[in-house]
Amino acid sequence: MPLVTFLIFDLRHGFLIANKLKIFSSQKSFSLHKLFNTTLIYVDVLMDSISINTKLNIFILLMIILGFIYLVRNKKNILIFSLILLLIPLIALWFYSGHISEYYFLPIVPIFLIITSFLGFYIFQKNAAFFLLLVLVIGLFNFTKLKNSFINHLPLSYKEEVINMIIADSNNNDFNVYYQMPSGIDKGYRYIFKWKKRIPKDGSNLLYILEYNSPDKFEPVNYYKTFIAKDIKIQSIGPLYLIAVKL
Repeated sequence: MPLVTFLIFDLRHGFLIANKLKIFSSQKSFSLHKLFNTTLIYVDVLMDSISINTKLNIFILLMIILGFIYLVRNKKNILIFSLILLLIPLIALWFYSGHISEYYFLPIVPIFLIITSFLGFYIFQKNAAFFLLLVLVIGLFNFTKLKNSFINHLPLSYKEEVINMIIADSNNNDFNVYYQMPSGIDKGYRYIFKWKKRIPKDGSNLLYILEYNSPDKFEPVNYYKTFIAKDIKIQSIGPLYLIAVKL
């Protein structure tokens, strides 16, 4: 029945969905490098939702998914539906030619949390002590992140300065902005853009990426690999990096 709804919508709107799918499928951007980087972003977003961020992210995610598969192995409909919801966005973005930001995967987070909660409840039923130990460990991760969120803040002057740099560099041309930074630190920029009457626009030929990172963890090579043969300029203001890309 839902498919019929989509079909009716497409017929009434000049095959809008079909045309977009055709354009999307015609992109020739798939590569092993793209697959690897997109998967890492996907894994980090999911693991960050349960406040785990270690070098074992992929291993932990696999353990959660395999544990869920084991628990619902006799309920094939639930298993297949859950795995489809988890994997389709990831596979689709392997073929996406544009810049992939973390928030692209946010709609998957509730599904992952349901799966994790289901697995957690099973562990609690089997071994309450072990479950409480897991909760304690995750709580410690949460405490560290909360503490860092108070330490790692950006003053308003930094934000205004980087926005002035974007406005000056764009030279009255349309531009778009992506925020590659932790939640909370990415706040305030949109209001300053609005105050200065320069609103970022999707589909612009100028892309500015704001990344919050320490010098030892900032990897500019990733941008050169993502935007091959594009004009890229990188500037920094303290821990804030401004990556300008001419698409």
